[in-house]
Amino acid sequence: MKPVFLATGPRDSAGQAAVAAEGASDFDAMARSLFTAFEGSLLTDDEIMAGGGTSAPIGRDEVVKNILRIDRSNVLERIELWRAEDRAGKRGGGRPPKLGDHAILVMSLLLMMEGTPILITELRNAFWLRLDDDARAALGIGHLTNTGNSARDAKAWYDRVWRSLHSLIDTFDAWPAPRRLMDLEERQRVVAERDSEMQRVKSERARWFTNALIEMTLRAQHPDLQRAWQGGLSADQSALKAPSQAKPWRRDGELPGRPEVPNRIKKTGELVRRPVMEVDATPYPIDKGAKNKEFTGNSSAFEHSYAANIFIMVTEPDQPLAHPQLIAAASLHRFGGSISEHTIAGVDSILDRGWPAKRLTVDRGYSGGMSVDKFHLPMAERGIGLVIDYNRGEKGVRKNTVGGALELEGALYCPALPDKLRTLTLDVEDDVVTPDTYYDLIEERRHYRLKPKEKPDERGAQPMSCPALGPSATVECPLRKLHPKATTKKTRPLIDEDLLPIHPDLICKQTSVKIERHDGIDTKQLLHYGSKEWHTMYKHDRNSMEGVNAYLKEGRERMREAGARRVRGLAAQNYVFTMMLVSANLRRLAKFMRDRAEGREYVETHKGRVSNYHRFYRAPEVDRGMTMKEKREAAKDKQKA
Repeated sequence: MKPVFLATGPRDSAGQAAVAAEGASDFDAMARSLFTAFEGSLLTDDEIMAGGGTSAPIGRDEVVKNILRIDRSNVLERIELWRAEDRAGKRGGGRPPKLGDHAILVMSLLLMMEGTPILITELRNAFWLRLDDDARAALGIGHLTNTGNSARDAKAWYDRVWRSLHSLIDTFDAWPAPRRLMDLEERQRVVAERDSEMQRVKSERARWFTNALIEMTLRAQHPDLQRAWQGGLSADQSALKAPSQAKPWRRDGELPGRPEVPNRIKKTGELVRRPVMEVDATPYPIDKGAKNKEFTGNSSAFEHSYAANIFIMVTEPDQPLAHPQLIAAASLHRFGGSISEHTIAGVDSILDRGWPAKRLTVDRGYSGGMSVDKFHLPMAERGIGLVIDYNRGEKGVRKNTVGGALELEGALYCPALPDKLRTLTLDVEDDVVTPDTYYDLIEERRHYRLKPKEKPDERGAQPMSCPALGPSATVECPLRKLHPKATTKKTRPLIDEDLLPIHPDLICKQTSVKIERHDGIDTKQLLHYGSKEWHTMYKHDRNSMEGVNAYLKEGRERMREAGARRVRGLAAQNYVFTMMLVSANLRRLAKFMRDRAEGREYVETHKGRVSNYHRFYRAPEVDRGMTMKEKREAAKDKQKA
């Protein structure tokens, strides 16, 4: 059936109703009669032509405000440079789009800020129906007038938007693929035909595009708020549900390339058809805390998703209102081994933009799930201290030692460390030690830590000395003579001779041991693990991260809803994802400033999960209620007894 359009189109540039001379149909008349029946009451002309989409007028002030935002980001110049690089050595590709990059970017941000999904139809309606004459002029599209034929104008504006939007996205599309369902063989061919150098270049462009627009929002803060940030970052990886939930087959975990393992028809041996649209999305468990994230083919517990890496600028625990906690960097990619690459790229982007990052707080998936060479060493080389938690296998004394010192939960200790302090974290988790005792013993364990003798050299190596040496000795040892300047006012733990190594190593013989940057780097962190200081920092930073995630998913940006991102492909998803982050930052900044002006404390307002990170929480045992059937059976058993 032909779509319903009115015989009269929207107001043209002169602001007058344009009457179509042709193209009217029975459906046009039907729509007109419907409008006439409710004229001045329930439906307007523009509402009917918008087809249920947003039709509120957009004035010049709103357009100019978003023009300023896009211009401040400097993305337009970079997009033109990318397009020129891609066209180098090639023949001309036809006429340029009638809607330029500037207009598409401005309108995309405007729609996201008002809470309208960035859909082709919504962008079309905005350009076609919602802009007044002054707004059109400000946007530079005053020359694009309507014909007065609604059907023809609707298609023309739709085509203009589609072509312009994809022309922009193509400049950073590292993952080209047809926008349709594809069988296994076609998906494999599409991925295999991608050029690796093109993917490297354009994936870097996609990250730059996102972070350039984010940077614009950070510089929108007053300089005092910018200076108030003390370098704390918190990062997290979230699943971004793909619009299409047609999932691939499970993958073969035994093979290096991990190909899909399709089902076959027993009689013929033919592959069972399973078409997929989003070839760069990955099945990811709905329960993020699931121990096994391997997709086994059962789709009920998994969502086809992209991986979103997000960094936020966190306040200090004792200064929660110093500045708004805004998103500082982000990237969208495929779940898999690239999390370390995107994490380091995010940190580098923040540093390259001149922000003095000093610490990064992440969950166990980062600290225990990434290699030393790809995560821990690069972070140390950049001078970023980690605040991390450990998996159970990383707790307690490590098997390897450095110069005879013990590696234990992110620090180096005296080899004569008492047994109760070696197993302390495991004991409290197993209810052998009470939480109150744990915090006391954690502070006692601090006395046995090796001390830095000098600052690290240019290669990150640092000499460390025995805790019984020097005027600031923290323990007393039979193998070491107490320094004459060491204070006698403090009570130091005495090293038990029975715990001393039978064959003392370098740490017990020399004044210092040179610790290379890579020694124990996989568990090394900024704060004394397990201390109240560590727990306060970790809880604050992780809760802040959870709060921002909830803000994005439940706020105006609706990041949780795949229906608000009905565009195909990873690059297109990255475009909408970027606009969501920019909108969220601007709204969070506005909320912070309003609360500050009104003398109120800024509080995260969301309904999402925010973990309290109770260090030793134990769920209470609860008796499950009995059903009527169970009660009857219990009564019978009682009678028999």
